[in-house]
Amino acid sequence: MVFPKEVSVLCLSVVFLSVLVGQGQGAIGDGVAYYLSDNCDKVIEIPENKDLVLYSQSGPLYTGNQDCSVVIQARPSQKCLVTFSVFDVAKNNDDSCEDSVYLYNGNDNSAVVLHGNGGLCGLLSGLDDSYETDQENLTVNFQTDIDGFGGGFAMTITSFYNGTCANTEFTCTNGNCIDAVLEDNLRNNCGDTSDENIATATVLGWWEKLMDFGLAAAIGILVAGVVVIIILIVCCVCCCVKKASPV
Repeated sequence: MVFPKEVSVLCLSVVFLSVLVGQGQGAIGDGVAYYLSDNCDKVIEIPENKDLVLYSQSGPLYTGNQDCSVVIQARPSQKCLVTFSVFDVAKNNDDSCEDSVYLYNGNDNSAVVLHGNGGLCGLLSGLDDSYETDQENLTVNFQTDIDGFGGGFAMTITSFYNGTCANTEFTCTNGNCIDAVLEDNLRNNCGDTSDENIATATVLGWWEKLMDFGLAAAIGILVAGVVVIIILIVCCVCCCVKKASPV
């Protein structure tokens, strides 16, 4: 017999792992995915009723000697909201950035950055919850030095506006209006996770804590946890079958 609590933990773990492994396959449910390394100097529009997930690279690690930019366009008269679900970008021992991600409030690298003067690097816990443009265009730039490598990043970019939301839209707690289909998709589209229910918000919180160990370690911990749970369930089933067997 498999106990309901064990099944719940296993299901959450599997869903949790699928957030990482399954997202990078082009279409992600109600979103679309792109790899920055394959789209340098291109313009990408956020589709209607979808969000956009941008990955730093298609492989497990990014490579050195990069300077790649892409422009993301929100829908007309809307803005771009950025949240990160994966972030593992190399930094030096003195906390300066060895490799850097820049988010610009405009359609090129001459625009104002959304996070102060320096680039973003380090781990997920060192970032703000979200970054917002004040107009339609967002430029993402990724720079790595000649020896740079790391797990990279995955960012969700949502087209939004502030005001009175339509019936076909979701009203975030912070006042943002987003497409209603983006609710409960295991991605923080509002910037304050108010578009996620308690269960999915909890999963996102677990993942943020795991990311403090770095991407590779986080995936390893998660996979190991799933394996342990499966072994425990199998052992429970074997014990129940043994007890039920006639003497």
